[in-house]
Amino acid sequence: MKSNLPLVEKFFPCKNCGASLRYSIKTGNLKCPYCGYENRIEEVDADLKEYSFKEALRVLEKTKFPPLKEHDAKCPSCGAIFKIEENIFSGKCPYCGTFVVEEVRDFRPIFAKSLIPFLIDRKKAFLIFKKWIKSLWFAPSKLKNSSFELKFIGYYLPYWTFDSDTKTYYEGRRGDYYFEDETFFVNEGGRLIEKRGSVQKIRWRFVSGWVFRRFDDVVVGASKRLPRKIIDSLSPWPFEKAVGYDEKYISGFKGEIYQIGLKDGFEIAKLYMNQVIREDVRRDIGGDRQEILHLSTIYENKTFKHLLLPVWIADFKYENKNYRFAINAATGKIKGERPYSKWKIFFTVITILVLVAALFYLGDKYGYLFEEARRASSPYY
Repeated sequence: MKSNLPLVEKFFPCKNCGASLRYSIKTGNLKCPYCGYENRIEEVDADLKEYSFKEALRVLEKTKFPPLKEHDAKCPSCGAIFKIEENIFSGKCPYCGTFVVEEVRDFRPIFAKSLIPFLIDRKKAFLIFKKWIKSLWFAPSKLKNSSFELKFIGYYLPYWTFDSDTKTYYEGRRGDYYFEDETFFVNEGGRLIEKRGSVQKIRWRFVSGWVFRRFDDVVVGASKRLPRKIIDSLSPWPFEKAVGYDEKYISGFKGEIYQIGLKDGFEIAKLYMNQVIREDVRRDIGGDRQEILHLSTIYENKTFKHLLLPVWIADFKYENKNYRFAINAATGKIKGERPYSKWKIFFTVITILVLVAALFYLGDKYGYLFEEARRASSPYY
């Protein structure tokens, strides 16, 4: 078993003053925060090759790697030993401020060969947050007028993308509407009135068949840092902006290794695929209504990619409770936890109920008047 401690620790000193260079979102290069010196990053094309899911599982079965726990790192600049938190492979030396990026190849059999660089800086991230807060429905009024002190932390989070051909056998029922003339009674002004008219019914019949679909780049977050409803809701990602992996992009941010493995990641992807497949089945069944009784899906030609994607993570406090949120640092899409105003929801529900009751009342009133007018004008009455 290999050690979970990396063998190589890299840093990027300024050639002008020796300080630690950081990745600059504005210029796309390494930049010194003190003297402004820039070191150009030689961009390498992204390796977005699809890898065989089956072959990767064989490799993983033969190689066991322990979890990356909190561990010691040695600063290449000042020689100090400092702690880096679990599942993270980059950190800042607390003694000299040097950003250290560890080599991940020696403690994970699958590692990212591509990433999307940060395209949105902290200032813009804060503006995105403020706009999001003001747009929230049913949020407390005080929340929208609050001032926030946010600490944005930039993470390169691990993601899987999965491709698969699927063929699904289904069994179900198709329902088609039809109408029959029937005699029925309605309550008009407290009296039961006999009427005759068309009544909608449904005719069910058993159906079965096959549906086929090719899935491409189903994105699954491989981090446990955020709830799944947040981490997977940051999609879509602009993969056309991906570049080849280079530690220089990590300098100044936190890089994270995957905690959700390849096999478990595909199981999560299947949940999303199944939603699409069920809609395909409903369309194939046709008719006015559909019931799905049984589904059996075969997944073939499964492939995957693994890459790092940029995310700003922060939280805000409201009434002594913390709410987490995240921003896609390539597109600006934001998703997070938020408080709700119970009073706003209560009054909205009451308003809807009053409107529904008013509509029923008007419907009964004007329906009765319309029926009386129709009777008066009909030669059969």
